[in-house]
Amino acid sequence: MIKKLIHLLKIKDLSINLNYWKNPDKNNEPIKYLDNDLTIQRTNYLLDIFNKYFVNKNINILELGCNVGRNLNALYNQGYNMLTGIEINSNAIEIMKKHYYECYKNSIIINEPIENYIKNFKNNEFDVVFTMAVLEHIHKRSEWIFDEIMRITKYIITIEDEKSLSWKHFPRRYDKIFNKFTQIYSEDCSFIIGFNDGFMLRVFKK
Repeated sequence: MIKKLIHLLKIKDLSINLNYWKNPDKNNEPIKYLDNDLTIQRTNYLLDIFNKYFVNKNINILELGCNVGRNLNALYNQGYNMLTGIEINSNAIEIMKKHYYECYKNSIIINEPIENYIKNFKNNEFDVVFTMAVLEHIHKRSEWIFDEIMRITKYIITIEDEKSLSWKHFPRRYDKIFNKFTQIYSEDCSFIIGFNDGFMLRVFKK
């Protein structure tokens, strides 16, 4: 209880949170999220999930917080060809253009905060919306986007830290957040390099 109270006192204004992700410090600079020895396990883990649940490659996929597009590029190389990403950081998108140009050219990439754009999507516009270490950073004032996510998709995949507390980490149980959907699979995925204790995979179906 005391830990949660301290966390509430440390929460910064929404604008500070958004401005940080528009221009993060060295700990979160986009270049670190390209394919490398530390990220390959995370990407392969995601691909295994998609290959398990979505045999049809002609599905409409949205990644919230796509960063430099590493995950989208991996999906593109696997044959998934209807890809959309939202990313707040314009520098990350420029890196995507340079390193994953074919994926960038053949995808829809939106350079906006999720809060600014998600209401533009139609009901059930996507077959799958997925996130990897993004929803954990959604400010408490922006929690309304979770209802929007449920509105626009048929499946949701979250790979998120559900425990960490900081001014930019907001711990949540996503099985409780997306309770209008049925959770069809979950597992502790902290065994993957780069996913610390508290990371959970959850797959939800409308």
